[in-house]
Amino acid sequence: MHGKHSLARPFVHIMQDKDIEENYHAQFMQQALRQAGFESKILRGLDALRWDDAGQLIDGDGRLVNCVWKNLGVGNRN
Repeated sequence: MHGKHSLARPFVHIMQDKDIEENYHAQFMQQALRQAGFESKILRGLDALRWDDAGQLIDGDGRLVNCVWKNLGVGNRN
């Protein structure tokens, strides 16, 4: 279960580029989050995201996106 003092949301969207090499990192993080008591969902690319009528970002299931994890691959570092 996640810590009672944590400010993190209990559901995390794991953002993954459409790159097969990121599968390992996303799946590893999902397992770690599960062990810590968090629910999560891996989103590959941005196609499933949209804005709702209230202007909030939601996923393809209509779930509000307010806590995300994104691996910064080697190609994305400065």
